Amino acid sequence: MKLFQRYILLFFLLILVVPVSMHAKEDEEMKNFKVLSETNDKSGNTVRKVQYQQGAITVTKTIITPPFPSLQDRRPIDPDTLNKDSLLI
Repeated sequence: MKLFQRYILLFFLLILVVPVSMHAKEDEEMKNFKVLSETNDKSGNTVRKVQYQQGAITVTKTIITPPFPSLQDRRPIDPDTLNKDSLLI
């Protein structure tokens, strides 16, 4: 019976320790963050090539961000077509 309790205790300790050790690896901060190049592709997306150091490793990434919609691209709202019950003033 004591052997069974030891295995149960070991199991719960492993459940608690493994996620903490995995979380510690993710907390390494990015140092020397540099934007190497920034261009626009044919779709209007911004393509950035960035480089930073994470611990002892130099990481180079390509980040693609879509364009932010301008305020003129939104459709105007016609108040005559709205449900009067769902309006808040």
